[in-house]
Amino acid sequence: MDNVSFFELDTSYRLISFNQKFMNDIKLHENDLIGKTAQEILPKKAFHHMYDLGNQEAILSKGISIRKDIALFYDGCQPIITTKKYINHNNVYIRGFYFPLEKSPTEVCGKKIVIKNYFKLVKLSALNFYVLSLKCSGKTNTEIAQRVFRAESTVRNMLLDMFCTFGVYDIVTLSRYYFLGEWLNQTSLKFIHKNITTLAQVNMNKQEKINKKLRF
Repeated sequence: MDNVSFFELDTSYRLISFNQKFMNDIKLHENDLIGKTAQEILPKKAFHHMYDLGNQEAILSKGISIRKDIALFYDGCQPIITTKKYINHNNVYIRGFYFPLEKSPTEVCGKKIVIKNYFKLVKLSALNFYVLSLKCSGKTNTEIAQRVFRAESTVRNMLLDMFCTFGVYDIVTLSRYYFLGEWLNQTSLKFIHKNITTLAQVNMNKQEKINKKLRF
């Protein structure tokens, strides 16, 4: 997770800890950051209202806030996805991290699609990515099973495996990353169409063979 910047805030949104990547992003040292709010840090001041919205969202929900923000790095402005979690324990009020968005959210690597707009690289098969896309679009497991010619229990297990892969254990949170990270794009759509069309044809041929056997 070399591209991920971690940080922790107190009840006044002051920085109380952060990693080296966080400091490298804006070329400031620990003494320049400790105890400061975003409004007091020059590279972050212009966007502090945006960051405060994420803080407030996490606190009001007493849960997680996932937002697309803008950050001023030492080499210019760049979109980021910021995740903030309400903690309120041992002087830590909010714990969070962010990662920059890539110009190409996904890329094809052989028979896998690589998701780059996440806090780690994730490789999925065409079937898994298609199932994920359908689930993030609001389809039920039953509806997905009918589309991919699988049992509903198989779809459920596929989703559970993907939760483990992503390190996220609810579809609402994963969907947030899916849409903000623009995982569904021209590259991934072409990948799905090419591979799922082939898969559907294979399954149709299998079903035809089964039907012929049943007729005899």
